Amino acid sequence: MTQSDLSSQLPSLVAVLLIFGHCLGLAAEWRVHRRNWGILQEHGAAARRQRLMSLFYGLTLVSVPLLVAYGIYDDARPGPTELMLGLGLIALSQALRRWAIASLGAYWTMHLIEVEGLRPLNVGPYRWLKSPEYISRVSELVGVTLATGSYFPGIILLYALSALALRARSSEDALLYQADRVSSRGLPNP
Repeated sequence: MTQSDLSSQLPSLVAVLLIFGHCLGLAAEWRVHRRNWGILQEHGAAARRQRLMSLFYGLTLVSVPLLVAYGIYDDARPGPTELMLGLGLIALSQALRRWAIASLGAYWTMHLIEVEGLRPLNVGPYRWLKSPEYISRVSELVGVTLATGSYFPGIILLYALSALALRARSSEDALLYQADRVSSRGLPNP
C-alpha cells in the first residue's frame, strides 16, 4: 500500500472510527443512565422536561453519523490541521464528559431530575463549569465538524444542539437539586 493509497483511505477510516466510537460511548452512557435512574427513582427522584431531553439526546445520537455521511457524500477532505484539531477536540470533549459522569456517580442520568431536599453537587468539573456535559457535547460536535469537513450541516447541528443545551441548562437551574453528601434517603456519595 502506497502513501497515496493510505492518505486517500484516511477519511473513510476516520469516519468509521468516529461513528463506532460515538455509538459505543452512547451505549455505555445509556447503560449507566438506566442503572442510575432506577436507583434514583427508588429514592423519589422525578424526571422533568423529558421531551426536551429526548430531543437533546436524539440530536446527539444522529449528529455524528449525519456529519460523517455528509462529509462522505460531499467528498469533504479536511486538511491535516483541521483533522488533528477536530480529533483532539473530540478526545478532550469525551474526557470532560467521562469526568463529569464519573464525578456525579449514581446521580448522573440523561434526565433532568428533581429529588426533594437535595442541593446541587459541586464535584469534579462541576466545581468550575456549570454544565460540563452540555459543553462537552457541543465541543464534540465542533470537533466532528472539523474532522469530517462537514461545515454546513455542522453549523446547523451546532446551533440546534447549543439551543437545546442552553434550554436544558436553564431548566436545570430551576430543577436539578442534588446533595454533596449522603442524604437521609440513603443515596450514595458521588
